[in-house]
Amino acid sequence: MPRPTLTLKFDVASAAKAYVKAQMIEPKIRSLVDALNSTKLVKTWSSCQGHFHSHNPTAQWAHVHFEKLPGTHPETLDCFLRYLAAYVGENNDALISVTARYTPWRRKPSYSISILPSCSTTDSPRLKRKLTDKGIQAATEIVYKAMKPEEKSSFASKAARERKEQDRLAYAYQKKITEYLDPNNKAAHDKAKKFNKSAFNKKVKEHLNRGKKSPPTPSTASS
Repeated sequence: MPRPTLTLKFDVASAAKAYVKAQMIEPKIRSLVDALNSTKLVKTWSSCQGHFHSHNPTAQWAHVHFEKLPGTHPETLDCFLRYLAAYVGENNDALISVTARYTPWRRKPSYSISILPSCSTTDSPRLKRKLTDKGIQAATEIVYKAMKPEEKSSFASKAARERKEQDRLAYAYQKKITEYLDPNNKAAHDKAKKFNKSAFNKKVKEHLNRGKKSPPTPSTASS
């Protein structure tokens, strides 16, 4: 009895068509994709304009996934994302959210903007499409607004201030560590016993939330 054989047929045309389709950006989400890529802070790697059908009330929502460009400073990106998150919540047509995630197969942190229409899952697909399109337009305008010179300088300067405060705090710790390692510095050892690191960290956190001009010095946190 002959052994059964398995024959695999590879259609080059179908494979090429599938690849091109995978690389295409859907028209209704293209404006948001172009806006994010124009910032020179991030680059997009996946998107969907959302698909709604009457037979599927939990259809796929619109979203754009993106990641940090190599030359972007983490604090600058953080302020950019905080800026987006602060303004997208003001939209009434759709629920727009900015989230961070870790994608295992890309081995790097990534971020996403999701647009969910502000309506019931049982509403008509036409209404969901209309509200989603308004949400995409609103998110696109917010991204472009963030990159205006005055807006960009505001969150860039905020990032610089935060870096400066972190450097100052690190220097203060480094200086104290150097003093504590000196066996002949009895005064530093006595002071170290009174130093409450948790209280100091609490004061620094309060300062960052309050937005003071200068962080507290370690001496103010001793108990």
